[in-house]
Amino acid sequence: RAFQGDELNPDKLLINVSPNPDQNPLIEEVARLEVYGSTWTFAFSSGPGYKEAGIYGSSTSLFIVSALAVVLLAGLSFFVSKTQLTLEQSATEAQTGLLEAAAIQRAVLDSANYSIIVTDKSGTIRLFNKAAERMLGYKADEVVGKVTPEVIHDAAEVALRAKELSELFGTPVAPGFGVFVALAERGIPDERPWSYIRKDKSRFAVTLCVTAVKDANDALIGFMGIAQEKK
Repeated sequence: RAFQGDELNPDKLLINVSPNPDQNPLIEEVARLEVYGSTWTFAFSSGPGYKEAGIYGSSTSLFIVSALAVVLLAGLSFFVSKTQLTLEQSATEAQTGLLEAAAIQRAVLDSANYSIIVTDKSGTIRLFNKAAERMLGYKADEVVGKVTPEVIHDAAEVALRAKELSELFGTPVAPGFGVFVALAERGIPDERPWSYIRKDKSRFAVTLCVTAVKDANDALIGFMGIAQEKK
């Protein structure tokens, strides 16, 4: 949930990504950001899918970053629609709100020490943050709108995961982008080890958490993968 101001004030609630949260969440976090002189408060907690995924015994850092980033992405979509609706009433106020939302999103995503890659529903990369550029050797304009995350993955690992998922679901899962989002599109965050392949073909191990990205109306608009390099 995202609130305008420095308190969890229901009257200031602007975004609620998951209207039916877990009644007894395993994780609850509150973060506050100052942007353009305004304070924004983000409250996020683990949902039922977090328990189902069986990853709550591991480090929670990827979950926390994922949750905050999902709220920010959904929030930007909200502010775009809000801006369009209020532009005639107050152009300056609406544009300022949109700038603040975009600035918050960019500040968090680009300052994170995690690779953050966001795709649309079909898998085409739509966001590639600065940490992803540093880790993988690609510039954002080389991949955004052009390729899927398959370009940075080992085909053999993808095929093996496809086989595991086929056995898990009892139905064939083809190697490809669907392997990365099979759990996420069912509402379950998928955190697991993978190998990433850089532009120069060298490789390194990461822990990757994949979650679904939904808009303010809870409609699926894409997926997000947040990766932390294993030391």
